[in-house]
Amino acid sequence: MAVDDRTKKFVLMQREKYNWGPGRIERYIRKMGPDGIQPICHNLIYRILVEEGVNQLIDFIRKTWGKQRFERMHSNSLWQADFKLTDDEWMLTFLDDHSRFIPGAKIEQEATTEFALRLFERCTKKYGFPEQVLADQGTQFYCADKRGRERGESEFTRTLR
Repeated sequence: MAVDDRTKKFVLMQREKYNWGPGRIERYIRKMGPDGIQPICHNLIYRILVEEGVNQLIDFIRKTWGKQRFERMHSNSLWQADFKLTDDEWMLTFLDDHSRFIPGAKIEQEATTEFALRLFERCTKKYGFPEQVLADQGTQFYCADKRGRERGESEFTRTLR
């Protein structure tokens, strides 16, 4: 796709004025729609910046945040449990934190503690008991009052214990 000179100049001006990268410049053009500037993808914007010599490679490795994946050392150390609403039904999934294997998943109409316990029992009969189970604070797994304060042990926790 050919980019007109006016759009190229606009891209370079945004880079010089705000030090924006290709993604930010693309979003600005698409959102604001400046007169006479054609919407172009960030890949084209990147090429313009490289051709004009204003996109310099950094000489150090950037620190990334939130990219490190934590996982248990062994299978059956931890299973993660989570409900997800699909259409008008609830799917419950148990996921092994180490292997990412799914020992069990099932869809039912109601997201209840009984449903979670039945699926957990079926999974443990086939794959053994995990050392721990990690679940969110859904009412099936967590016992709390209306303000979100913990109120004793839930039926799910009692049964697993």
